[in-house]
Amino acid sequence: YQLAAMTALYIAIKLHEPLEMETSLLADLSRGCYTEMEFVGMEQQMLQAIHWRVNGPTCFGFLAHFMALLPRAVPTTVAQALLEYARYQTELAVAEQALLIWKPSELALAAVLNALEGLDVRLLSTRTRTKFLKYLERYSEMSVAKMEPVQSQLSYLVAQVASREFSSLDPERVVQQWQDHQPDLTTSDKHSSKSSKSSKKESSSFSKQRSPVSVMDEPNSTASTTTTTTTKSSRSSHHSRSSSTRSSRSLAVN
Repeated sequence: YQLAAMTALYIAIKLHEPLEMETSLLADLSRGCYTEMEFVGMEQQMLQAIHWRVNGPTCFGFLAHFMALLPRAVPTTVAQALLEYARYQTELAVAEQALLIWKPSELALAAVLNALEGLDVRLLSTRTRTKFLKYLERYSEMSVAKMEPVQSQLSYLVAQVASREFSSLDPERVVQQWQDHQPDLTTSDKHSSKSSKSSKKESSSFSKQRSPVSVMDEPNSTASTTTTTTTKSSRSSHHSRSSSTRSSRSLAVN
């Protein structure tokens, strides 16, 4: 089992890593228990047992091919949203034992159909959906109507995950976080009331200083004072003139 486990690791590294591990390194890691030729022989036996199916198509591989059939008129943001939701379903399906009975192509097609049903009609028209479904059936050679059981299982799986995530949330904590992100209404009200009061005071003082009534009253009062003074001075001058005239007449009579 140790030889088989180390050889399986060696094959996985050769397939999915950019660097290849040499068999001499495996021999060193085994601390002399196995030679390089024993690893080579075990690798051949394992590959022949699985008929060299070491890099089979995955759900995401089929998903990428199916999304390539989407009409070009679909916006990029809509296509990206479809791909993300469908990929999320396929990722959940990997860890679900009940979905192992379905082929990767069937899981991918069911995920795409669920993503289409969850998309708003305003983002993707009915005509475009119908055209896309026809392309899927033609090139995948699978019936969309037969995907309903797979769609139901995927939808149920997504609902279960969502319910678990929702039940794990603390309502009080959610409310507290929501309140923390809300602005302080009392402080803002106090600030607004203070600013309104100060603005009222400024406006009242400004109105007193710049009121047309006060501006017009000041020159009138000044003008009336000047007029009264002028009248009094004219009267006094007239009275002095009349007294001088009387005095001159009295001198002439004498």
